[in-house]
Amino acid sequence: MIDYPLEDLLALRVVREEAAQREFVLAERALKQAIEREREKKKALEDYRLLVETEKEARYDAIMGAEMTKDDIEEFRAGLSELDRKVLVIEEDLQKAIEETKDCQKQLENCRQARLAALKAKEKIELHKEIWLEKSKKEAEKVEENEIDEFSVRSIF
Repeated sequence: MIDYPLEDLLALRVVREEAAQREFVLAERALKQAIEREREKKKALEDYRLLVETEKEARYDAIMGAEMTKDDIEEFRAGLSELDRKVLVIEEDLQKAIEETKDCQKQLENCRQARLAALKAKEKIELHKEIWLEKSKKEAEKVEENEIDEFSVRSIF
């Protein structure tokens, strides 16, 4: 029996499908990590906002009824501004994490499509191989049948 002439192409398609599957798994893992980081950033923001609220109340309670100079008031306001600035920094970190999650989702979808395309390409070659093998088998049977017929005809004469 003759070897399948596109065996190398089939092997290449198998390798590409396996590579696409590995990329898909890596993209899934990256997405899970990004989702976890986003969740952690949301939690950190919520926790810090509660801390800021408590801290502001404590600071206002501390200055109630106290005599303060203009510099003391400026220092107090600067402290409050610093607390608010840190909230903004944490919000920025959260937005970056959200964007990273979106990017990972897009990458996962791209990997899913690449994996599907690689699978279809491999299946197409496998189908061709099955058809080719069946055709080759029929041709071999036909040749064998012709040889038997030739032998039978020669034997008779």
